[in-house]
Amino acid sequence: MQPSFDPQVKQQPRIGKFTLISLLGIIILLGGTLLFMLNNKQQHIDIRQSANNPPTKPASTHLFLWSTGTNQPASRSIFTLNPTNGQVIWQHRVANNMLVGLQLATRNNFYLTAQDGNVYAFRGRDGQGLWHTTMSHVTDKYSTGALLMYYQSLIIDAVTDTDNGQGDLYALDEQSGKVAWHTPFSCIKSTSIQCRGGVHWLMANGIIYGLATDGITAWSATNGHPLWHNTSTFNNGQPQHMVVTNNKLYISNFYPTINVLNAHTGQSLQNITAPEQGSSGVVYDLAASTDTVYVLGGRTISAYQASSDKLQWSQIHPYHSMGNIVANNSGVGVVYYDMFSGGLAMSKDPVISKDQNKTDVYFLRAQDGRQTWHSLVPSTASFDSLHMVNDLICFSGLNSIYALKSSSGQQRWHFSQTGYLSSPLAD
Repeated sequence: MQPSFDPQVKQQPRIGKFTLISLLGIIILLGGTLLFMLNNKQQHIDIRQSANNPPTKPASTHLFLWSTGTNQPASRSIFTLNPTNGQVIWQHRVANNMLVGLQLATRNNFYLTAQDGNVYAFRGRDGQGLWHTTMSHVTDKYSTGALLMYYQSLIIDAVTDTDNGQGDLYALDEQSGKVAWHTPFSCIKSTSIQCRGGVHWLMANGIIYGLATDGITAWSATNGHPLWHNTSTFNNGQPQHMVVTNNKLYISNFYPTINVLNAHTGQSLQNITAPEQGSSGVVYDLAASTDTVYVLGGRTISAYQASSDKLQWSQIHPYHSMGNIVANNSGVGVVYYDMFSGGLAMSKDPVISKDQNKTDVYFLRAQDGRQTWHSLVPSTASFDSLHMVNDLICFSGLNSIYALKSSSGQQRWHFSQTGYLSSPLAD
């Protein structure tokens, strides 16, 4: 006989236990879902904040120095320095056939032209040789000029023979050194006027600009095809510089007048005149940041708004015989050279003596040109070697490379070598 039971009595406890377990499971499930939603919401917020505030440019981890050394070829080397403290990361001694060269540094590699007609590539992190490519030109110590530029994955080698006015543009693959394209050019203005002053080069926004005695020419960096030619401004044999910002090309001609061209079409737009006084007024260098062009004159440092070419500010300084300028959105760095002056009695720096030439270093506020600080160091040994690297202003000095803090002008470090300094371009 099967045992009988009242379902209402026997099954009630079983139903209550199941319900309790189910409710507990639902609570856990809801809690987990809520936690997931909160985490997902937080992640979504973080992603949006990152999109609205893009990451800043990565800090440079290397400085490259092509050291000319002494008159002994064996002393010529490539140094890679830590920008933070100036310590040597690696050193590579070069062969005797690389006595003179121009250099280019990217974040990955270091490239050097040489008198043997080659372009050499070295790995940035350890100096390991990667490749060398021989150009189809005959180099000569006095008549052949070469300059390296960078665009995307291409190393552009601009070679000019100042004796016959002929030249070549080569694009080399940065990883293999293979020639991607080659474009010959001529900078002869007439049969009697040759390219004696060489060519001033600039790479900007995928366009190669070459300023020669017959005018300025633009080529596509992608394939080397000529884009336009303008004869209204040309290489006049004086120190000249070019910058591009706001789709405009600015060209100095050493004298106070600066030519402004459309960077894409080459059309002449207008001329602006730096506020230099008198017939001795000169312009040494140009720099550019977002919508601003900075002009370094013999007596003035000026800023122009690129969208309108109107003068924003100008600061007067004592006359100097040469100088370079760099700029970004945080400020303007200036190195003024006085190659033939003495009288440094006002300097409290014991390394500076009266019989040495002086170098004045200034840092100015970008918005109004007001001086943030001024420092005095021994005379520089090379021009066009002024760089803003991370929070430092770095430049070549008298038998040394100097690094000053851009916020205060305090010397961070110096490296006892003479040479040409390169800061890495962004890859």
